[in-house]
Amino acid sequence: ISPTWNTFAIELLKTRKRWPKIQRFEIIPSENTCVVGMHLLDTQLEYFGVTKWQKFQLAPGLSYVKQVFEKFNDMRHCFNRIFGRCSRIEVLRMDFKTDLNRELIDNIVETVGVLEVAKIEADQLNTFTRNNAYVIVMLAQIPSIQHLEFINAIDCFFSQDICVSLFETILTEITCKKRNFRAVFTQATASQDEMDKIENNYNSLKTALAIKGVLSIFEKKRSDGVLSNVLISLMKDEETLK
Repeated sequence: ISPTWNTFAIELLKTRKRWPKIQRFEIIPSENTCVVGMHLLDTQLEYFGVTKWQKFQLAPGLSYVKQVFEKFNDMRHCFNRIFGRCSRIEVLRMDFKTDLNRELIDNIVETVGVLEVAKIEADQLNTFTRNNAYVIVMLAQIPSIQHLEFINAIDCFFSQDICVSLFETILTEITCKKRNFRAVFTQATASQDEMDKIENNYNSLKTALAIKGVLSIFEKKRSDGVLSNVLISLMKDEETLK
């Protein structure tokens, strides 16, 4: 790279850090459309070009805005415009209730790649498909991402051996340069029987995960003495992978 272009790139990165950040960015696909939503300060609406989107007041000075897209190209232009004007996304939420379009995911990974993304939330991942696996692996490749959270997805993953091969791929091959990468699974629970079932499924895979170089932690979260949530965290075992 020439000294001129190198200087330009460094200045651009310094300038980008001063740009506004997005608290939360959501992508919710359906069969024929896709909803894009954001949590933004009211003072940022014009800056991001979303003053004509549907607006819902969350708190004084903070709004949730959303737009329904029917054409992929329109949505792609939207991503390019918004991501090209921000410095960071605190939470990027992907809804898996409907299979996400691979072309859409490729575009997101490409345009978000230059940003800092603190966390990605995968929601409504009730069934595991080859397409979902592709999406998860692609999201893990975003350079800055170190935290993937799968909401209410323990039953989907830990009742089958799929999580072992998937996270061997993510944690050893794709994220080999990320020292603190972590995947977190949550599952809301209503009874002790559900808790025991989840823990049994987890225990049956714990050793297989360890052999593949994946550390795992099982946590029970309680609310007012009532079982309310289970968390399973997966991360790299640096010693095993050396």
